[in-house]
Amino acid sequence: MRKERLKGELTLSNSKRIYWLFRCTEKKYANSFCTKGTIKLNTPRTWVQHAKDVGLGRGDLLEGAFCSYAIKDIQSFLKFRNLRNNLESEFQNGLTYLRSANVIDLPTFCLYGLYDSSFKERYFNETKRWAKVSYVKIDYFRDFYKYESREAINLLKEEEQPVFIIIKSPNEFFRRILKFFESIGISNKEILIKPVDYIDKQQPYLFRGPAPYELFIKDKRFINQSELRIVLNTQNNKVLKGLEEDNFIINIGDLSDITEIHPYYLEDMLIEYDNMTLRFNLSEPIVTKFEDMTVEELMKLRFQLVKGYYDNISSDEQQKAIEDVDRIFKEKFNLYHHYIDDIEY
Repeated sequence: MRKERLKGELTLSNSKRIYWLFRCTEKKYANSFCTKGTIKLNTPRTWVQHAKDVGLGRGDLLEGAFCSYAIKDIQSFLKFRNLRNNLESEFQNGLTYLRSANVIDLPTFCLYGLYDSSFKERYFNETKRWAKVSYVKIDYFRDFYKYESREAINLLKEEEQPVFIIIKSPNEFFRRILKFFESIGISNKEILIKPVDYIDKQQPYLFRGPAPYELFIKDKRFINQSELRIVLNTQNNKVLKGLEEDNFIINIGDLSDITEIHPYYLEDMLIEYDNMTLRFNLSEPIVTKFEDMTVEELMKLRFQLVKGYYDNISSDEQQKAIEDVDRIFKEKFNLYHHYIDDIEY
């Protein structure tokens, strides 16, 4: 497990406390994101089209729909049609969905949000203890990239390989985004930052909030994405034209101090929270030779081997490992095991 002390947390307007943000992308984009703060803004319209072209996952046919009703329900149409301007419609499973073209063309950036509400108490038989844990399920990772093995990923060009970004200080990330947009003429009140809520859109519903907050409701099929959205709710045509000329690509500055890039996950990501630190399983093991370990690391390893902590290896393998560690103590550090047998960790 990788252990990280919380660098900062942000309480959002709806009282959710956010700890980390995640993003799935390709390595070339991840490197640019971390070193330059390069962000490609998209629009909900592009995700509607992606759903039509490729299917659900990154795409969602019902993006920005503020209501739905039975296809032949004329009374509902007459009731809802005046709630938004520039209406568009979508049809699915006997329902009509309405949305506003003004809303689904707003520049938007999406991330996975890890919140205080993401964690549940669970008992682990392996460690004989309760722990507060959250899972980023494999379904989330496969919504973006569907590779089944590390070998399949390694066949790709390195810059095209999927990776996983962790933003460890969301409040600082938001501060830098707000500062950038303010520098180009977009006020803080025009930037909406909010978690997505999930409802059942497969039945008639009406979102009663003001536009464009329907962008923060999605069908429950996407609940595994635990999404947080940043939406530019601006009608500043000069700024929007400038963003369009840059293909809606912005650079908010170096983020390497608050981000990490990890190999893509091919299984669930398990995160444990002890009210001070977050621990998470790595997407692939980090292999360190005994010879490259510090004396403190070797002492801790030897203690764990002697106490039988590694029940996934045989007693003969454990004994061989102890002998190898003792040899390195003697050859590299001029230490003998009988001096450290009483040390506990």
